[in-house]
Amino acid sequence: MEAWSSNRKLLIVGICVVFVLVAVVASNTKYLDSIIAFRSAADGHLSKIGNKAAAGQHTVESRGVEGVLGVLGVATTAAKEITRKSLYNVRTESDLLSSSAMAPSELQYDAEKLLDWAVSLCALDINNYYYRHAPSNSDSAKNEVESLRLVNLFSRTFCVSGVGNGALVSARDIMRERIAGNGLNAAIEFAKMVDADSSLEDRSFAQVALLDIVKSTESPALFQDAAELLSDGSLGDWQPNGFEWKYKDSEFRRGAAILGSIIARCQLFSDCGPGTLMSIRYCLPLDCRFGKSITDHLSYQVSPVMREDAEAYANALLAQVRGH
Repeated sequence: MEAWSSNRKLLIVGICVVFVLVAVVASNTKYLDSIIAFRSAADGHLSKIGNKAAAGQHTVESRGVEGVLGVLGVATTAAKEITRKSLYNVRTESDLLSSSAMAPSELQYDAEKLLDWAVSLCALDINNYYYRHAPSNSDSAKNEVESLRLVNLFSRTFCVSGVGNGALVSARDIMRERIAGNGLNAAIEFAKMVDADSSLEDRSFAQVALLDIVKSTESPALFQDAAELLSDGSLGDWQPNGFEWKYKDSEFRRGAAILGSIIARCQLFSDCGPGTLMSIRYCLPLDCRFGKSITDHLSYQVSPVMREDAEAYANALLAQVRGH
């Protein structure tokens, strides 16, 4: 009898182990399926565009940024517009994966940033923040709790499609490989290595490349990064025509350049409205307000003086971009 009881216990333990292994395999299979689907969709879409371009169905535009960076852009302007909208208006991590996979070459830079932001959002421990800020009855604490509730509401929809953060991380890394492979971020990475102590030739080359991006790119993220690098002081005293910083302090200038670049981007591409992954990214986790845009969120975080200088920079930059 005792032997039977012992054998039965072993049998039950064995069955439990089998169920655990099946669950792990199923989970890993779902995760791997997401990555395989992402790679397959991306490769298939790029191949499809390439075949159409070879058959003369797409006109490859001659753009300045492609001349500087050697980017092989093959999608039409209309296709880029549609893809940009789909990228910046995704509502779930699954939608982000599929939209990123279909992004034309220049918008892969945007896709990588969105995937990176999604990784941060879906890994955020909302409860930890909530329990730290909810006990206080101060006005600032109430605003912070309101922000956490808004972030929680968005993430509960965005992050529960079953993809998992591991798939987002892998998709982001795949996109980074693609960006490095097509040289899309070459000018940005070069400019990041240049500073006030670099040679005049290097600083001049970086400025020309960044200006070329600002004037010609259809990538909001590339535009923003290039505009920020141009005016943060690291490349010398460049500024848009007819513009002067009110304050020469390097930290103030850098903050105003970052904000001004975002304001210019939002005006140029109209992709900064409320309720999107990008808007949540800029107010995360304690500065979000319902129905507010990115520029609204950022206005809570800087002084009125910096906001005024940033807006003046954005207007001067856009005037130069548009040839006014």
